[in-house]
Amino acid sequence: MAFTYFSDLNQRLRAPGGPPYYFRVANLVVSVLMIVSAVIFFVWADFMRIMLGIYEIVFGVWMIMFELAEVAWLTPYVQFMFTWRGRGLFYVFIGCLTLGYKTLGWVFGAVITAIGVGYIVLSFTAKKHESYVNSAISGGSNTT
Repeated sequence: MAFTYFSDLNQRLRAPGGPPYYFRVANLVVSVLMIVSAVIFFVWADFMRIMLGIYEIVFGVWMIMFELAEVAWLTPYVQFMFTWRGRGLFYVFIGCLTLGYKTLGWVFGAVITAIGVGYIVLSFTAKKHESYVNSAISGGSNTT
């Protein structure tokens, strides 16, 4: 089955050959911030913010699913999420969408954007997990 459920969170977070677990935890934090900010948009906002909230919930659930479960059918369509720069630019985009509504929106947006900028900086310095990236994009298992 292409989609496996969350059988062992610790094993998934510390998968051999993948990025260190603290990157996965950072990705989960971004996902939760996206979903919480979307709920805030629903409670206090107008139509435009509600539509942004729907996008953030979809992306937040998608990110949680992507971090904790293997979604083989989705991987070919989101190859940018397997590179530092692609993930960073995605987080900067989502962070900018989150900015600007109430204090929590500014805080959550700043945190998401800062994590995205961190990933972009890593794209210029980190080469350690290239085999993980290539393996994930090709759909094969990592042997290194």
